[in-house]
Amino acid sequence: MIQRTITPFIDSFLFKKKHIILYWPRQVGKTTLAKYFLKKYGDMADYYTAEEADIVSQLTNATSTSLGKFF
Repeated sequence: MIQRTITPFIDSFLFKKKHIILYWPRQVGKTTLAKYFLKKYGDMADYYTAEEADIVSQLTNATSTSLGKFF
């Protein structure tokens, strides 16, 4: 994986009751970066992709209450 300057920044926010959403243009390494953290932390992290219709439907027009239940 290419070392990114944002990696330590994201790492500093993990497991502090925060959610990290990777939202960048296509094909810039979002999935690679997410998989890096999944490999690093294993079962301590969850991964959701907006490529799955059920995830998109739950996040579309979601309220803060429904987002709290989702995450």
